Amino acid sequence: MHTSHRRHGAFFAATLLVAVLAVPSLASAAPYVVIDPGHGGIYNHARLGRVREKNINLAISLEVARQLRAAGYQVALTRTNDATINVRDIPTWGYDAGTGLWAFRSDGRRYGDPPLDDLQARVDLANTTGADVFISIHNNGARSRRANGTETWASPRDLLGISLGRYIQTADVQQTRLRNRGAKRTDFYVLRWSNMPAVLIEGAFISNYREARLLSNSKFRSKLARGIVIGLQRWLATNPYKPLLTRYAGDSPADVAVAASRAGWPSGATSVLLASSADPRDALAAAPLARVLGAPILFADSTGLSAATCVELARLRPTSIVVVGETSLLPASVLTSASAAAGLAPGSSRRIVGADHFETAALLATEAGTIASGTVVISSGDSGADLVSAAAYSAATGAPLLLSAAGSLPAPTITFLAAHAAEITRTIVVGGESAVTSETAAGLVNVTRFADPDAFANNAALMRSAVGTSAVTGLVVSPASAAECLVAISSAARARVGAVLLNEGRIMSPFTRRFIVNSRGRPARYVVVGGFARQPVLVDWMVDKATH
Repeated sequence: MHTSHRRHGAFFAATLLVAVLAVPSLASAAPYVVIDPGHGGIYNHARLGRVREKNINLAISLEVARQLRAAGYQVALTRTNDATINVRDIPTWGYDAGTGLWAFRSDGRRYGDPPLDDLQARVDLANTTGADVFISIHNNGARSRRANGTETWASPRDLLGISLGRYIQTADVQQTRLRNRGAKRTDFYVLRWSNMPAVLIEGAFISNYREARLLSNSKFRSKLARGIVIGLQRWLATNPYKPLLTRYAGDSPADVAVAASRAGWPSGATSVLLASSADPRDALAAAPLARVLGAPILFADSTGLSAATCVELARLRPTSIVVVGETSLLPASVLTSASAAAGLAPGSSRRIVGADHFETAALLATEAGTIASGTVVISSGDSGADLVSAAAYSAATGAPLLLSAAGSLPAPTITFLAAHAAEITRTIVVGGESAVTSETAAGLVNVTRFADPDAFANNAALMRSAVGTSAVTGLVVSPASAAECLVAISSAARARVGAVLLNEGRIMSPFTRRFIVNSRGRPARYVVVGGFARQPVLVDWMVDKATH
């Protein structure tokens, strides 16, 4: 019977390195399936005599896993013996009727009906390892001994799960000859809060004497398992993972930037920002300038411009190119080539660069002009995750972005703050004591600090603050690529009501999902930034499931 049911961080090193949970190798085309034997340990549910649901669920699940592995699939199980998955108090999903919002947090309870902590632990295994499919295996029970048959469930928010459920239901009926109770829809916990397509199978009724005897027979369980496997295989043969969302893709960051430029600036642009794809840290502070200029970001490196970038410059026909970055990364010859590609006369383009990252950020903030919003943003120049999120906030709000160093404010940042003291009414600090110490923050104006140790939670909190109740243009991007983050930030600056949401390719943080779930009811458009190697098509469907 159903009861239905890491901290991520990113840091700069060269460009940006990310600590991620280990996931199964997906270099091959073999799908990765997480199988969840329902209940276990202290949780049993349906039973008839010595026939217990938790044991039957496990036996069927192990047989499904065996058959899938024999067919070349990658498989993980949430349990492999009669064990309770989890009785600790861990973050779970809960709805607040007062605010109309979903929360993801610990609730102070370890047990319950349904046992949310146990169910969430099952979901976590699939979500944090980037599974393609989640299959929860149960068996039914009813007051009436006459209730019989097999059924399959999916969340009504999960379009792929619904279609998978139909295939499995048909195949199971063909294999077992049980009564067809249908492929149904409901929001069982494990179906709703798994990020990927998910189904929950009720194999047969343990409360029915005939079906309890069938379930006790290994040959019948093998037939039931075979139906699940055949249904999954037939569904996958339809190539269900088709691109769903708009995507800025390419084989390199330069190609991704060109794709975003074509989409966001179809009629050309007056100005273009040119940055280094090898180290785009300086250009991240250019978010408010990109907003003011209405400029796309394009990339070059020390060897020059790609052919696609040259073609895009010719199409955009800008009147000026602003190069952000030092000459060791973008030599003068690159600027000359960019001007020629855009059809500009010598002297029509210029470089903004300081003696270090801190001075460059201050120069970019000065170039952006008056602080109309009264807000400035200060982020560590050393924490990649904080800097990306801070730049995303600046892109969405137009607030200038300044940098700190080892908890203190460097001279260029102090000079800028002093020069604009009359304009500043609020200071956003992104990061903890390593970004700006409490002592230093005490000397700043009206400080709001965003310092969640989880990079994704911090990003989501900043985006909620930046977007407010306006429409959402969500640009889903991996912090593993600072260059692609910069592309997303430039596009968000263009949208002016945008948001940059971080994910790890196949792995969507619950905090990113919470932002998307709680944005329902507002006009929303989501765009995936990055090629299919970094951001597989599964990402499209995870976002789609979260939006419904």
